[in-house]
Amino acid sequence: MARQWTRRFTLYALSQGMSPKRVLQRDRREWPGGCMCGYILWNEGMIDRLDGELRAKLRPTPGVYLRATHDIVRCHMTPEQVDEWVAKQVDEWVAKQRATTGYNAHFVAEGNRANC
Repeated sequence: MARQWTRRFTLYALSQGMSPKRVLQRDRREWPGGCMCGYILWNEGMIDRLDGELRAKLRPTPGVYLRATHDIVRCHMTPEQVDEWVAKQVDEWVAKQRATTGYNAHFVAEGNRANC
């Protein structure tokens, strides 16, 4: 059976310019004690950015108590909505890389973006 990747892990791989398999191999070398560490750090960074955006939108609302980091995301968005936001961020990053550096990730070239 072929390995199934989550949408967000596939987006992480795309943001690194690699296939999920290749990024996992790289992360195993870089973090031998925790092969998912690269993904976890990237995902936490994305959630932090989204949390900041949501807090900025909610701040002017009188009486809204802004709880701990990530609570805002969990209370206001479904996991699918978070995935869509992450996909948009990755798409914007890839477009910027292509425009400025000629970025052409092998994974993107294989047509795997449709799987995200």
